[in-house]
Amino acid sequence: DMKLFVIACVFFCLFCAAIAEPMDKDSFVTPVEKALELTKAQRALEAIKILSAFSPGKASLPSYHYAYAKAYSQLGRISESMEHYRLAYIYSSEKVEKEQILFERAVTYLNNKYYDEAVVCFRIFLNQFQASKFREEALLGHAEALFNIKRFNDALTFFQKGGNSFRALYGKADTLHAMGRIAEAHEIYLDLINKDKGYMKSQLTLYNIGENFRLMGKFSFAKIYLALVKDYPLKYRADLSAGLIAIAEGQMDSAIKYFEVAVQSPERAVKQKALLHWSDVLMQANKLQESKSKLVEIRTKYPYGKDYDEALL
Repeated sequence: DMKLFVIACVFFCLFCAAIAEPMDKDSFVTPVEKALELTKAQRALEAIKILSAFSPGKASLPSYHYAYAKAYSQLGRISESMEHYRLAYIYSSEKVEKEQILFERAVTYLNNKYYDEAVVCFRIFLNQFQASKFREEALLGHAEALFNIKRFNDALTFFQKGGNSFRALYGKADTLHAMGRIAEAHEIYLDLINKDKGYMKSQLTLYNIGENFRLMGKFSFAKIYLALVKDYPLKYRADLSAGLIAIAEGQMDSAIKYFEVAVQSPERAVKQKALLHWSDVLMQANKLQESKSKLVEIRTKYPYGKDYDEALL
């Protein structure tokens, strides 16, 4: 009868539901969301493949370009990444979203050594989002970008605004050192060395600490930090400094070995100084012809100016 028929239908439906495969959760994920998940997993090529097959609507344009920006950034394709960050910022109408996009754009410029562009982005960010949760990081990023284009006075100002973290204080010390304010930098370095214990100092900071100790006449400490510099071309600068310490300690053979390495630097100033000091060591050893050959190399390849003229005299 009808009652039995209804009961049978209900049981049939329950049976079908029980044996049906569960719906794939990915079916609820949009292509842009999937692409963003892939970028978080460092699978940039897969993310780009998904994005390239997707035609976004107006509402999804900001996240679509943002996902593209992150994927291209992971691949080191910075100009393409920056274009998509720009478009994501333009299409976005949400303040929080625009804040995140502009901050990441500035950081990406900084991390990839596009320092002039980073300065511009950080300046805009700090002006537009003055209460941002990223403000301290932006102040320090701005300072580091300014430092790398040798705007040391401006860099110092922003390091001072950036708080008292190890990153801020090491940046301040590096900047004071670069400005020739050696004793002030030395005081901060000493304080930080006693406090930080495990802070991961940059290779530049390790070199600066070593060079700062050298200039302060504390050679044993200087040699410790200079020996920690492993990345090129900073390693050549460290070898030049180590050679100067060897001269001061009367270790002329060691000095020559350091200068032999330092002259391989791609940095013109490091080559010049290494050749000049190498020539001076040879002169003191009464190896006049060899000394002269180094001066001739400077004259022909790296015209030196005042220091070179004084060496000739």
